[in-house]
Amino acid sequence: MLKNILSNETCAKCKLCCIFDKYDVWETPVITRELYNKLSAERPDLKMVSKGGNGGYIFNMEDCWDDKDELYHCPALDPKTGCTLGDNKPFDCRIWPYRVMDLNGARVISIASVCPDLYKKPLNLLVKELDSGLADIIFAEAAKNPSIVKPYQQGYPILKVTNELCSQKVRLAEVTRGDLPFLCDLYNRAELLDRLGAGELDIEDWDEAFEQWREDGDEEDYVVYYGSEPAGWVKLSGLESGECGWISMLVIDPEFRGHGVSRECIRLAEEIFTEKGINTAAMHIYSTNTAAEKCCLSCGYTAVPEDTPDGETVMYKKENLDENYRTLS
Repeated sequence: MLKNILSNETCAKCKLCCIFDKYDVWETPVITRELYNKLSAERPDLKMVSKGGNGGYIFNMEDCWDDKDELYHCPALDPKTGCTLGDNKPFDCRIWPYRVMDLNGARVISIASVCPDLYKKPLNLLVKELDSGLADIIFAEAAKNPSIVKPYQQGYPILKVTNELCSQKVRLAEVTRGDLPFLCDLYNRAELLDRLGAGELDIEDWDEAFEQWREDGDEEDYVVYYGSEPAGWVKLSGLESGECGWISMLVIDPEFRGHGVSRECIRLAEEIFTEKGINTAAMHIYSTNTAAEKCCLSCGYTAVPEDTPDGETVMYKKENLDENYRTLS
């Protein structure tokens, strides 16, 4: 798609876009549902996992870690011949190093600095390529598959902006190591520690917890994004049971409260449960947290007080999730 400004020979010699470290693995290309179904049938050797949030899938990069190099290698990469996907490359790969991102609710096209050949070219040349019709293709794909839209990251030069708002201002992105400082700061706020009756955790504690999460198939942790800003943390569990998914942690930064973020997080969590074949969702809410109780009730949850042993929290439950999400199947 970028043959006018980037040759196949250059890419074949480089392969940097197929290799990730612990801090840029969030750049793993997003696989649309249509491509996921195709690859699942044609390439069962490629393991993919749900991206969650606004849909899409990614390669299971945890199986691709190289201890020697301390890098993740794309499972579709052959060290000698390059990408093995042929015409089945994800859209992210076909437009690399252009990226489509969300900046405060608007879609923007930026460029990643890790492509040495393209990054050193004049910006007016890169913009000219977008103006030749590529920008229209990228924005159209983003409208069709919003899962490819990533939160904007500082340091990415913005080349093109559209006034079209992203269809989902609130999104969930699986926690990466680079998110740990944000989570550490969020968790250690006095309001949350008092509610949980817990002590502060330092960044080393979070790093250890992150390693445990990666080994636990029953749990997934997400950073909540409001536009391009990290706004909270969602922990989901019970994912291997196939019976009931638990929203075991939902914390929103006070700065982002009052915008319906919690309600949207619950909806996105239910989508994740449904994609995994789980048809019931539940959570425990402190009986003193009136705002959280109202939110649960407005989302269709029912209190089940007899199932709460500690007397401080109330269990809220919602069944038949697939009644609302049949279009996901």
